[in-house]
Amino acid sequence: MKEFYAALYTEFMKVWKSKMLWITIVFFLFIAFMMGFLMFIAKHPEIAGNSVILSTKASLISQSNWLAYFGLLMQLILVLGVFGPGMFLSGFLAENTPTG
Repeated sequence: MKEFYAALYTEFMKVWKSKMLWITIVFFLFIAFMMGFLMFIAKHPEIAGNSVILSTKASLISQSNWLAYFGLLMQLILVLGVFGPGMFLSGFLAENTPTG
């Protein structure tokens, strides 16, 4: 069992020191922040001013409450969680497939 804990600790340290973990965390925090900003604009449309893009995106949100925020955030994270690895693998496999 001692070897298992040593291997688990080693893998944990590899993940902890990896840049990819921190890039992923920052990316998903950015998504959450931008969704919050969009909810804020939907609740206070006068802040958007003359920005047609912000006004249009904010008008697509039917309600600006916590339930709608977490629902949209969940949908966006699930879509990125499916398409992100799929795009990576399709590009990786396209470059590394033998054409023999």
